[in-house]
Amino acid sequence: MGGYSSEIQGLSNILHEREEALRVEVSSEKSTIMVISMNNTSADINMNGENVETVIGSKCI
Repeated sequence: MGGYSSEIQGLSNILHEREEALRVEVSSEKSTIMVISMNNTSADINMNGENVETVIGSKCI
């Protein structure tokens, strides 16, 4: 899961850098990351220096 977590963190960082140009504000308090995993792995993502809530979903095949 580490690769996906770092990719999501990278995208979060890019969004934070472009908020002003896009004229949007993303609130870490109102944001949630859903992790869909077969083994209940979590991800620690932060946005604007604050941790974003993570929920775990399970993938059914």
